[in-house]
Amino acid sequence: MRITGIELQVIATYEDHDQDIFTMGELDTDTLKSEESLLQTIKMFCKKEPVKLSLCWISDNFKAYAKNKAIKATLEKNGKYFFGAWA
Repeated sequence: MRITGIELQVIATYEDHDQDIFTMGELDTDTLKSEESLLQTIKMFCKKEPVKLSLCWISDNFKAYAKNKAIKATLEKNGKYFFGAWA
């Protein structure tokens, strides 16, 4: 099922490639079932394996979504994820 009313802006940083900036809209319930499933979905949109992800949620009614387990986990980490040598 698609979830409307919230989007996720992603900045993906790579070790040897220019950054990507993209927005993911209408996420589905499977993507938002856990932090891990969200990160796996984001990585599918990346050109390469990122070394850093910066996430920003966009919504007119964010309180309605902030209780979601995956969204809450990203907020607790300030939307920053580091991988590989940067971790």
